[in-house]
Amino acid sequence: MTGAGSVTNWRSAGACLSADPDLFFPISTSGPAQRQIARAKMICAGCGVRQECLQFAMSHDQLYGIWGGTTAEDRQRDRRRKRRAAAAAAKRAVAVLSPPCYPTVLSHSVIPQCYPLAAGYCRASQRSMQARSSSVSTGLVT
Repeated sequence: MTGAGSVTNWRSAGACLSADPDLFFPISTSGPAQRQIARAKMICAGCGVRQECLQFAMSHDQLYGIWGGTTAEDRQRDRRRKRRAAAAAAKRAVAVLSPPCYPTVLSHSVIPQCYPLAAGYCRASQRSMQARSSSVSTGLVT
């Protein structure tokens, strides 16, 4: 529930309701538009439904305007940050959950039984298998 009394009616409680709509859609991000952006953000700062407004903009990919006290660039930066954090978390999860590499020796060759990781195959196991392979082929197995 929001300041407007219902989830779908948050817009009617916005502090921007009485402001000029053009204020929230500056033509550029430099020069005189910077003052316009600052004024719009000041109005948003005192708004009771700022979080709902920002959530709406993020979930509907609003590419223009000031929403919830953020510019399109602010929202894009936040999306990138979230994507990078999710990718890093997924990469850590893969590294933790990936099984180790175990070489299998068949007659005179070593066949790697590695599972691919996010950054490629298990390089350490491949190097150790190459070393074993060369010692097996020369007859110097330890």
